[in-house]
This record gives sequence, C-alpha cells and structure tokens, in this order.
Amino acid sequence: PSMPLFFWGDNQEKSRYKASYFDETTNNNIWKHGDWIEFRSCTGGCVIYGRSDSTMNRHGIRIGTSEIYRVVESIKEVVDCIVVDLNFATTTTTTTRLLLS
Repeated sequence: PSMPLFFWGDNQEKSRYKASYFDETTNNNIWKHGDWIEFRSCTGGCVIYGRSDSTMNRHGIRIGTSEIYRVVESIKEVVDCIVVDLNFATTTTTTTRLLLS
C-alpha cells in the first residue's frame, strides 16, 4: 500500500490513525496525505513545501517541518536546508538539528 495501515500502539478502532489521516468533516473514506503545495500562476509551476504531517513533538509542542522550512528558505543566503529531530533509543535525550547549505 502507498499509505500507512495503522499506528503502532493505537486502539482497536484505530482512533489516532483515523484522526491523523481522514477528514471527518467531509468523508471518512478519503485519505488525506498531507503534502503542502502551492501552484504558481505566474510560472505555471508549483512549490512543494513538505509534509504537513511531518510533525516533530518537542516536549509536547508539535512543530511541522514545513513551518521551519518556509521561514529558513526565505533567507536569501540559504541554498538548501533540512531539519532532523533525533530521538535516541538508549536514553530519553532528544535533539533537533537544522542543517544549512
């Protein structure tokens, strides 16, 4: 399949999975994949900002990577960037790194 089937540790009704990927206000059977995209009429092209569901949870605060990219990439000196949230399996330590080019 081209989409997740379930979340590890979710309940039998898949409540977290359904809340994350299906819009209850329109039709529960339509999967929303979460890409942010902007179509530019002036060029006929588009910009893909990233996954809206690429969400980091930093001490209870949810941050979408596209929110970070949108700000950082507006700086003219930045050619490319990537943000990485690291969770270490051997400790409870986490860290977020922003790599710039």
